Amino acid sequence: MSTRRTYALDPTAEASTRDCLDPWFFALLDSRRNLQPCCWRPPIGRLEPGQPLDALLDGPEMRALRRRLLDGDLDAHCAQCPNRALTTPANLRRRVRHELAAEHARLAAGQDEAATPNCHLRA
Repeated sequence: MSTRRTYALDPTAEASTRDCLDPWFFALLDSRRNLQPCCWRPPIGRLEPGQPLDALLDGPEMRALRRRLLDGDLDAHCAQCPNRALTTPANLRRRVRHELAAEHARLAAGQDEAATPNCHLRA
């Protein structure tokens, strides 16, 4: 029987969440239209023909994932993530607010006309 190795530090009372912005700014959509919020998690949904991408990016699964990160209530996937360091929920909330404000300013300045400013920005 093989043992799965992980190199992630376990969350602590002081640092109960991951320093992860992926659910706000990143997603993987594979050739079968499965959407992953990062490279570590399994898909959270499948984009059906005719369905807008926002339905998954701002859907209940993605919003719950964001909320859990912001609250420091990590599920097993996030708790064992080897890609993101631990941080406090307050630090993550501060970083998310900062990055969202910067993204809104960039969009308002017309620096990325192809982006959708109202998608996947809510927790």
